[in-house]
Amino acid sequence: MIKRMCYCFAAILLSACGKENTVQQDMPALFSLLSADQTGIHFKQNSSLHPNDVAGISSGGGGVAAGDINNDGLPDLLFSGGVQNSGLFLNEGDLHFKDITKSAGIKDFEEGDAYTECVNFVDINGDGFLDIYITKLGIAGDFKTGQFTDFGANLLYVNNGDLTFTEKAREYGLDLIGQTIAAQFFDYDNDGDLDVYLIQGSEPGSTFNFIYYEKKPAFKWFRDMMLENQDGRFVDVTDRAGILNQRNIGLSISISDVNNDGFQDIYVANDFFGRDYFYLNNGDKTFREAFKTYFSKSPMSSMGSDFGDVDDDGYEDLFVGEMMPATYQRQKTNLVPFSIQVYEQCAREQAPQYTRNMLSRNFGGKRLRDLGFFAGVYATEWSWSSFFFDADLDGSKDLFIANGIRRDMTNMDYVKSNFGESYTEMANPVKQKEANLVNIPSVTTPNFIFKNGGDFQFSDVSKDWGLTDKVHTRGATYADLDNDGDLELIWNNLDAPPSIYKNLAREKTGNHYLKLRLKAAGRNTFGIGARVEIRNGHGEKRFFALRNQRGFQSTPEPVILAGLDRAAAADSVIVYWPSGKTTLHPGLAADQTHLLEESGSDDWTPAPAAVQPLFSAENLIQYVHPENHDYVDFKNERLIPRTYSKMGPYIATGDLNNDRRTDIYITGAGGKTGTAWFQTASGAFSKREYATRPPVANLEEYATSIFDYDGDGHNELFLTYGSNENGALIGKGFYRFDAGGQSTILPLPGMTTDQLIIFATAAHADIDGDGDLDIFLGGLLKPGEFGNMPRSYLFLNDKGQYTEAGASWAKDLANPGMVRKAVFADINGDQRPDLILAGEWMGIQYYINEGNGFSKQEISGTKGLWNTLEVFDADGDGDLDLVAGNLGKNQLWRASASKPLTLLAGDFDKNGSLDPLIFYYQGDTRGVFSNRDLFVSQMPLMNKKYWNFSDFANASYNNILTPEERADAKTYDAEELETCLFINDGGTFSLRRLPAMAQTSDCEAILPFDFNKDGHVDLLLAGNSNQMHYESGNMDASEGWLLIGKGDGSFTAHDAGEYGLDLSGFVRDLDMIGVNGANFLIVANNSSAVQTYRLR
Repeated sequence: MIKRMCYCFAAILLSACGKENTVQQDMPALFSLLSADQTGIHFKQNSSLHPNDVAGISSGGGGVAAGDINNDGLPDLLFSGGVQNSGLFLNEGDLHFKDITKSAGIKDFEEGDAYTECVNFVDINGDGFLDIYITKLGIAGDFKTGQFTDFGANLLYVNNGDLTFTEKAREYGLDLIGQTIAAQFFDYDNDGDLDVYLIQGSEPGSTFNFIYYEKKPAFKWFRDMMLENQDGRFVDVTDRAGILNQRNIGLSISISDVNNDGFQDIYVANDFFGRDYFYLNNGDKTFREAFKTYFSKSPMSSMGSDFGDVDDDGYEDLFVGEMMPATYQRQKTNLVPFSIQVYEQCAREQAPQYTRNMLSRNFGGKRLRDLGFFAGVYATEWSWSSFFFDADLDGSKDLFIANGIRRDMTNMDYVKSNFGESYTEMANPVKQKEANLVNIPSVTTPNFIFKNGGDFQFSDVSKDWGLTDKVHTRGATYADLDNDGDLELIWNNLDAPPSIYKNLAREKTGNHYLKLRLKAAGRNTFGIGARVEIRNGHGEKRFFALRNQRGFQSTPEPVILAGLDRAAAADSVIVYWPSGKTTLHPGLAADQTHLLEESGSDDWTPAPAAVQPLFSAENLIQYVHPENHDYVDFKNERLIPRTYSKMGPYIATGDLNNDRRTDIYITGAGGKTGTAWFQTASGAFSKREYATRPPVANLEEYATSIFDYDGDGHNELFLTYGSNENGALIGKGFYRFDAGGQSTILPLPGMTTDQLIIFATAAHADIDGDGDLDIFLGGLLKPGEFGNMPRSYLFLNDKGQYTEAGASWAKDLANPGMVRKAVFADINGDQRPDLILAGEWMGIQYYINEGNGFSKQEISGTKGLWNTLEVFDADGDGDLDLVAGNLGKNQLWRASASKPLTLLAGDFDKNGSLDPLIFYYQGDTRGVFSNRDLFVSQMPLMNKKYWNFSDFANASYNNILTPEERADAKTYDAEELETCLFINDGGTFSLRRLPAMAQTSDCEAILPFDFNKDGHVDLLLAGNSNQMHYESGNMDASEGWLLIGKGDGSFTAHDAGEYGLDLSGFVRDLDMIGVNGANFLIVANNSSAVQTYRLR
């Protein structure tokens, strides 16, 4: 978030496996901090004229730019001065610089001038020399009266080629007056010159009022602008280009060709409640604002941002920083505890937004989905300049994030004691004057660097790599300052000298590099916007893009420096120029700088990739799941970790009408009955709506299966019903269909239960060998009583009459846990069906059928939050293995045997209601998941004990409750959250976690099948969850995973999209059905349409 506006009111926001690097442990850290005497840079940014008022505390900061202004091969540096003159430093070699600010003619601040923000090296006129563009906070005043004061325009210093510059902003049309936070130069129309997008936001106002955003046009000085370069002069084309005229507070601009159509798109990171903008380039000098098409969520207060191809698949991914604190204690004291109503209104008025960083994976140019939790980069304090670069030259892009704020403006104890319970009062100027702002706690947190370990998994190596300087940093960039082939870090700090870190990757790792300087054919001389593909002889590809600015208000050296790891050369380099031309440059030697020119190089056309998807979409049936979104579980059960009112739909397949063809049944949502489709001789399906009618209205259908329960040769449909909204609504029943598809509900044959329970799963088998099918009902939940474990039931069938099984069969089955999936299978090869269970807060349990009863066993180390389970032979040894879908890693919690996730459930305040508390580890701290306000709203008697947020933050699992308060509590642990395979070793099972990328979302459905017809069973995984806690948001970063089996229990993971599938919805169930000799995949999605695909 930026808080800047030096002379006017500022509104304040309230509210970590892959290839190992070859490192010698006795070598120094990767980065070494240089002193000012070593670099010759004696400069200190003055960030504020008023350090003790709200605007002064929260404003300030400025960028840093790196680039070779005199074309001597050495990158020079420009630092924004804030409220003093900026500093220009000439690189003299050996990491020593000379201050040439005065002699170069750079004079951008005098007493009374506007604050200097963004600094930019850009060749504005295409003469091959880098010019300087400096933006200013140049307007202030009274927004009620409309009276404003001009404090100065943006400045353009044109390079004279002799280390002097001449200010010519007016001549070029760039002398803009406003609050110019950022300027990003790029060729938006591919005409060979550079245009510019500017954030002119920073308009103060009622930033806690959602209606304020997107409802009113911005003042003319405070709207984002698109300027087109027309024959050397920049012309305002904002309206014509389709840029929104809306009030917002933008902070950073990131450019990328997101869908690889050859045109540059724009991402604008906006502060406060206003959502971010994504402008998709239409290719005709216009843009379409398409955030909600491409993104499902954004940070609440977006700050620095950068595009980079994290997984080198040819499509750039996006990081956007926010301000979530890095430690548990700071999160509990400094994260504003927004109510659920705020999140709902945010989603309704803008888009879903959350108080954390986001790293969004690009799915082939179709959509971007957040993997910040999975990647381990979600919490890095007030995250300003952020960028991808290869710090250790291993070929993967690492991530740097600068952070800093003078005082903890969101320290909730300070806010509460000075502004009361209403956090929005911080925007009240009268309250600001009454508050003693110097008493706001001040904490200096280190900047962050994360090593890319592959598969979107990053590890925090800030301390290991030597980033020890504790400063408040806003602007930061990178450049190879000493031309040794690795990238130095340069920080512009608040009220402190800059930090220059020498990179020791070349000395420490021995890795090779490739440095590329691009020269485009037009006036975009440095090739800004070009995409580069680097290939080695092992089939690996690395992708880069050249951008003008990255992160926040800062410009990197306009070259591409790629780590090659141990490779001594690049097999080939392909440049995709902004003009549309593609050039191939084979055999480039490592550890050299190569100049690649567009002119004189032949246009190269790559051979089209031959792709034959396994699946093709076909509209076999038509059905849209009508979820009821009006009921929100969290409003009645404040402390539950997820909702249970959006469970379906589920699929049952079988012959319902006795015509020997497989039919389909899809369960209904709350208040809706399910739908049956009857297969006809032609392979078409006849739809029967209202196929079933529950015994009580307003019930949601849960477990479903089709089998012949009474042995008369005619299958029946079995259903269970439930409702977390109304605990009194529970049911189950059998339905028989006639040849015409009409159904009749049958009397329940002795299947009685003594508790109100939602049964999420039903499994049937002849467990006692009497020739009829018995049934197990797995209890998931007692409605409204999360934490009070439900019963499960086993019913024995005697010629169609069910009775509850006695102790020999069911003694261990009464309370197995919150069962999500039950399967009968013979896992020990004795020809008797055994029972396998998976569920939440329980281990993978299996019950061995001994002919006259079950004996219970549990796979060690498997207590988890399991959603589903399937049985198949993974390794081809003839016995049955297991695979179970779990919560996954794209969420806040991590769990292990030594650091489990814990559910502690009890009536802690003795008011007659259950209080379920979730405890998790963050590092070595074991704390409660709930924020302080939720905790005391559930248990008001705790308000006095935890009046201060700091007391609540310092309370741990062991002492947050007294021994008396927790005396009768029940404890349940989860130690495994990853989706896993369990190999049957002849009586025992060994756990194998599925590939890392299969953990990027929760897994709700698994389908074992030999999809590619190679004789080995593959696994199709799907999920995504719209049931997560509202402070975390949906898990939706999967489009399905197809794991190709090798026949030995190992798999290779592929995006399902590679094979023609799009499983990006909230998938609840998968099934296969045969239709006239062809196999069809059925995909049941919550809140959207059922999908069907033909398997080729």
